[in-house]
Amino acid sequence: MISSRAVRRYAKALLKIGLEEGKAEQYGEELSLFNNFFQAEEKLRLVLINPAIHPKQRTSIVEEIAKRLGLSEVIINFLRILVEKNRVKALPDLLQIYRDLLDEAMGRA
Repeated sequence: MISSRAVRRYAKALLKIGLEEGKAEQYGEELSLFNNFFQAEEKLRLVLINPAIHPKQRTSIVEEIAKRLGLSEVIINFLRILVEKNRVKALPDLLQIYRDLLDEAMGRA
């Protein structure tokens, strides 16, 4: 189980980059797009969360999907890190925390 503190740190790190680049909304949308695909495709989800499958194989799969979805390099790199650190399973929670932090940063909370 991935701690909520760890998930929050990942979300905060991505938000910081997004705010610095003026692309925080875009990154949230891209993360949501990948998450929707991740949630809809059970076989994909099982492969990506399986630590028995070499991280390079899982990373290659993520990169291919992300490119087909038209995701930015920042999000592709972020997803790559999640896979390498075996944190991709927490993507739905991470996305929710990211949205909450973004709303707060934009004064919508």
